[in-house]
Amino acid sequence: MSRMPCRRAMVLGALWAGAMLMAVSSSARAQNAPESVVAEIYKVQDAGQESPIYEPELMDRFLTPDLIALINADLDRAPGRIDFDPLYDADDIEVTEFAVTTQSAEGGKAVVLVTFKNFGKPSSITFDLMREGGQWKVNNIRSARWDLLRLLQ
Repeated sequence: MSRMPCRRAMVLGALWAGAMLMAVSSSARAQNAPESVVAEIYKVQDAGQESPIYEPELMDRFLTPDLIALINADLDRAPGRIDFDPLYDADDIEVTEFAVTTQSAEGGKAVVLVTFKNFGKPSSITFDLMREGGQWKVNNIRSARWDLLRLLQ
């Protein structure tokens, strides 16, 4: 019996393990960079999944417990105070020139700026993040017109 199938399985297994290790390492690095967390929020939403802002399974991954509590309280209201998508400050979107940059990161706090054009109009959203349990989590989202924490309190 040939040893090639066994060796091939070992090589494929090693490659798979290496790929998984790189994915976990990449995920860990993403949680260490504030702009990566914010970019991942948009990536999840744009992939057609539920908004990380409102989906219970995703909230814990991206938001601080305080912000989650305020959003959940708002979801229980009729009508709620949030009647737009805070990620885009709009209901309808046609986004171009999307960019995510960290404006500041000191100690356990960071500010990340998202800029884009929506239907050709320049827009920006600011995210305030806090370091919790070794991960960056969003504690507030702001635009020039509104502040999510103030809206929800």
